[in-house]
Parts: sequence; C-alpha cells; structure tokens
Amino acid sequence: DANDQDAYLDRCSANENLSNYASALSDCTQALTLNPKDDMAAAQRGQVEIDLGNAEAALTDSKQSSSLNPKSSVNYYVRGLADYQLKNYNGAVTDCSDAIAWDAGWSMAYQQRGLSYEALGSKAKAVGDFQSALSLDSSDQVSTAELAKLGATSAPVSAPQGKQ
Repeated sequence: DANDQDAYLDRCSANENLSNYASALSDCTQALTLNPKDDMAAAQRGQVEIDLGNAEAALTDSKQSSSLNPKSSVNYYVRGLADYQLKNYNGAVTDCSDAIAWDAGWSMAYQQRGLSYEALGSKAKAVGDFQSALSLDSSDQVSTAELAKLGATSAPVSAPQGKQ
C-alpha cells in the first residue's frame, strides 16, 4: 500500500541494515511525508543521514524529532552522532548525556559519549563511559578496542542508572 507508513519505515530499517542507504533514505522520507509528526521516522532518517555522512541533515532531522518528542533517547543519540561527525564534541557529550538521562540502559549512548570525551582529551571520563557501555553490552567491540587503545582495563563496572 502506497500509504502504509509502517511499511516504509520497516523497509527503511531493512535497507539500512543492508547498507542500501539511498533506498533507506527514500523510504524514511516517504514515511515522513505520510506522517510529518512521527518522531521515530525523523530519528531513523537522521540515522541514515549519519550513515551517509550527511551530519548537517542528520542534525536537522534529530532536531525535528526532538521537537516532536523531547523525551526520546533516540533523538538525542542521533543528534550526538551528528555533533560528533561535525566535530562539535561538547555538543555530542551533552546530547549523549541527555540520551542516557532518558535511557540509562542504552550502551551505544555511553559508547558515543566515550568517543566524544576521548576526542576532547578527557581520558578518565572516556574510560568510564566505555566501561559502562561494556557493563551493558559485553560484546561491544568498539568500547573494548577504545579501552585497549587508552591502556585501560575493560573490567565491568556496575550497570549505570539514569533518570527513569
């Protein structure tokens, strides 16, 4: 059905998982055309823009998404990814901190904030975030590699807590 927004979002996600980013972007855009107030469609399109290296477009999508649902951790995470690509590391830390405040159990937000802290030269904070990411997802290869690069242990820390 040409008016089935959920079908476009599902296809967007499938295409993104297959690295068919142009098709994913088209499907997310069509989903947003059908429902411009769907914050998750805007966030998903922002993620695809990140995959394509279009950080400015991702930032626009994440701001739209945040305005529709200011309590969604996904919106802040995508904005953090965009800020990181734009080398706005302080903004990325703030955005990832907001994502963590809304969902303290999301390892990717800790990982991204750790990368941002690392880019700012805040080794201790980066190590703490990578360890938090690993405490939530022991298979997180990025955090494991970053800890090794920083000469830190990947010893798990207790699971972090955030705003509920």
